[in-house]
Amino acid sequence: MAVFISKRKSVLLLVLGLITLGYSKAQQEPLEEEVFAITSDEYVMPGELLWIEARVTHQGKPTPSKVLYIELLNREGVPVVQEMAPIKNGIAEGYLPINDLLPSDYYLLRAYTKVSPYFSVSKGMHHQFVAVINPLLPPKATLPTPGLVPKNPNENSAQNLPLVGLPVDGVIKSGESVSLRLKEDIVGDVTIAVSYLGDLPPVPLPDFTDLYAGPTFSPIPQPEIFGHIIQGRVLSASVDTTITHYLSAHGKTSKLMISKPLPDGRLIFEAAEFQQFEFVIVQSEYPDSPLDFMLDSPFWPEKPRPSFLFPSLQLSENLIGTLQNRLLANQTSGYYYPESPIEPLTYPPFLVADYTYLMDDYNRFDDMATVIREYVPTVLVRRENRRTIFKNVNKPASVVFQNNPLILIDAMPILDSDAFSKFNPKEIKQMDIVNREFYLDHKDYDGVINLTSFENDFGKFDLPKNALFIAYKGLQIPRNTELARGKNTNRRSPDFRSLRAWCRASGTTTCDFDTGLLSGKFQLRYIHWQRPLSNMGSIRIDAE
Repeated sequence: MAVFISKRKSVLLLVLGLITLGYSKAQQEPLEEEVFAITSDEYVMPGELLWIEARVTHQGKPTPSKVLYIELLNREGVPVVQEMAPIKNGIAEGYLPINDLLPSDYYLLRAYTKVSPYFSVSKGMHHQFVAVINPLLPPKATLPTPGLVPKNPNENSAQNLPLVGLPVDGVIKSGESVSLRLKEDIVGDVTIAVSYLGDLPPVPLPDFTDLYAGPTFSPIPQPEIFGHIIQGRVLSASVDTTITHYLSAHGKTSKLMISKPLPDGRLIFEAAEFQQFEFVIVQSEYPDSPLDFMLDSPFWPEKPRPSFLFPSLQLSENLIGTLQNRLLANQTSGYYYPESPIEPLTYPPFLVADYTYLMDDYNRFDDMATVIREYVPTVLVRRENRRTIFKNVNKPASVVFQNNPLILIDAMPILDSDAFSKFNPKEIKQMDIVNREFYLDHKDYDGVINLTSFENDFGKFDLPKNALFIAYKGLQIPRNTELARGKNTNRRSPDFRSLRAWCRASGTTTCDFDTGLLSGKFQLRYIHWQRPLSNMGSIRIDAE
């Protein structure tokens, strides 16, 4: 029986090794990606969402990368908003929340994947200027920036659009409904954004030919073709590549990853699906030793050259009417886009339990040692060197394991079994027991004791003293883009929204919008994804 188990384990390890080898090879192959994107508007105010749709290609086909990085940089090159959006079949639909602390100014928006900047900054990254107008933090009085090319507000006419449905003169009646569809000779799909512009000036076109000095660091990160990758590094002068490090992610749900340092000190955690997380906890397998660890930002660290010119935001008195309309739209947007609760995502089970105990079905004792001793016959509670330890029964082999099992509370490893034994489980909802060898990446454990709390807050268990608690937000939860332009089903309510359309036209699918109660100039921006470099632009619409 022991020989059979050993052979089966060897075959399993061989299969896992081959899978890991293929996985590592795929991760290390360079991806020459191109990134194209369009935003819902070029002017935003605090409290609004700046929507962005991006297409990422590799050799003309949808990229296998799974994460798009989106950020706004101020004129000092400091990121002020950073988000990660999932990519599916080469398409990412994300958004940037604009907070109240951003002063009125132009910001540099950039979008890219983990590796696309290393192939080509011009092709592998999308750049554009976005203007933030904050009534509480007006722009500084500055002179216009020389050397920037102003955008032609009439760079296209209705005849040159890949769409039909607009009047030839570009003038529509206030509140009139418009239905845009593709021209018959247009193949593929077109994303369209229509927003209120008023008398705001066109956003300048930046010169990106000399934007960065060039990468000054190595190595090139792994492409995220299987999901998000979290990277950190050991700061010790001598790196012990045998020490296992634990990284548990927490938020609306929880997840555990482990890794060992590479010879250069890097630690790579394969996070795969990584949404609804707000922070991570990092520990080593030696809980009594201080942890010399630093978590790397997943965003590209390069800043624009100091010589790169940002435009100066000029808000003159003749813009008062336009700004009042935008402020009115901003204040009423919450009526049309109410926040909806986000249900926790359902991930595949972290483990398959041999026994599950719902704690409310039992009389609760004041410590876990007593609970397990009284209710769990397949886990033995013992004292060793004046400490309480646990030994799971190895169910397939009908023997008792010799080492502590992997102990988890909401996916956070508990490496101090004595502290766990004294823990009061009054906030614990469920206990799962695994009575067999449990494999997690490169390690195998003598079974598992897994606790799940009611509030996903570790049941008030104290954070291990040498663990690191680090804020680390997961990927965005995709929102229904219909919320970007909610339909006004109540015709009696005034409709002052500034974003009138954020939709896609393809085949027989149309993009419908109206101008609501706002009158003046609107901007229609579009991108034809089959020819994103040659068939994108904007046109102004007058609503009378």
